[in-house]
Amino acid sequence: MTVIFFACLGATGTSLEEARKSGWLFDAAVPDRVDVFKVWTARVHPCCIKWDKIFCTNFFFTFIQLFLVSFLTTVKNIYGTSEFTRTRSEIDHEVLAAGILNTATGAVGGCPCGLVMSFSVTAHSMGARSKVFSWALAALSTVLFVLG
Repeated sequence: MTVIFFACLGATGTSLEEARKSGWLFDAAVPDRVDVFKVWTARVHPCCIKWDKIFCTNFFFTFIQLFLVSFLTTVKNIYGTSEFTRTRSEIDHEVLAAGILNTATGAVGGCPCGLVMSFSVTAHSMGARSKVFSWALAALSTVLFVLG
């Protein structure tokens, strides 16, 4: 959809500012430089939080749905990886590890996620049979995502 929108803008010769003035975009000032560290580490006083938006029925049901989808996806990924690689996995331990990971991620302000084990399947299909691939992937992820 985004590609189509920008293609239409390009085809008609309309700039982003013109589209914004015409009401096609939100009227928002875009800074020259975003301080990502400041955005992720901002502390909000509890009085400023809109608690009625958090403790409402829709939020509760959405939270439960997200939890169930994430849990089922995690279990399916663990089972699928075990079947594909013909290895035995302790699903209880894997789900517990995913739960600890998401709890720790949420505690430090990160976004909890579902566990996807496609890297394991890719490594196995390429012939990797040791933990070297896992350690290399962890190091590369740290360099690319944490250090930028």
